[in-house]
Amino acid sequence: NAHNFPLDLAAGEAPVTNG
Repeated sequence: NAHNFPLDLAAGEAPVTNG
């Protein structure tokens, strides 16, 4: 993932806000 805050949470990735 490209670390998109709302989406990455569901994917189990770090919540790095990317716009």
